[in-house]
Amino acid sequence: MALGDIASLAFTSFIIGFSGALVPGPVFVAVVSQASRRGIVVGPMAVIGHATLETATVAFLSLGLGIFLASSLTRAIIGLLGGAFLVWSSFGLLRFAQKASIQHSIQKAEVTLVKRSPIIVGLVTSAINPYFYFWWATIGNDFMVRGFEVAGLIGVVVFVLSHWISDLSWYTFVSASIHSGKRLITDKVYRTILMICAILLAGIGVMFLVDAIPNLLSSYLSVVF
Repeated sequence: MALGDIASLAFTSFIIGFSGALVPGPVFVAVVSQASRRGIVVGPMAVIGHATLETATVAFLSLGLGIFLASSLTRAIIGLLGGAFLVWSSFGLLRFAQKASIQHSIQKAEVTLVKRSPIIVGLVTSAINPYFYFWWATIGNDFMVRGFEVAGLIGVVVFVLSHWISDLSWYTFVSASIHSGKRLITDKVYRTILMICAILLAGIGVMFLVDAIPNLLSSYLSVVF
């Protein structure tokens, strides 16, 4: 268990976390809806609700880690799906970044969520988002396998915590900006962040695809010979 491998896992997990957090979705709407009234705590509280659902998801997926690690073909398929989804997401982020407007998203936020607890809203809005399940079935699953290969259960914990830190940092920043009224997240800043993350996601996605090739070849050769 090399510290360098764990540090690399933590960094990539942190960056990958933004692949779901940056694009406005149900959780983003919930945070924006409540931040002006309840303040900076809305972001962290919504992430607690979001993380609660993710904890259950991680526990469920962890039950199948042994199967994934035992089969090079399964690992290759998960790697290919995760890598392809990251590359596809990076192109989507680049297209979105060209005309993204944080101010427009703020203005369109639904006020019907204001009366609910931020923790409950974070959990519910995550649960009703189809992207949440697809993300964990591909990217999240792949990272859990990689984390387990790097440092066992510690690697899985490092991935999950790093992922949560990215969610926490982004939504805290959003709620602080909305509540202060200073609009720290201008459209220009938002687009720049999106573009940087898109480039990083593309690089990590390509790395996943390249890493999956040996496992795919190993499975093919075992069948042929």
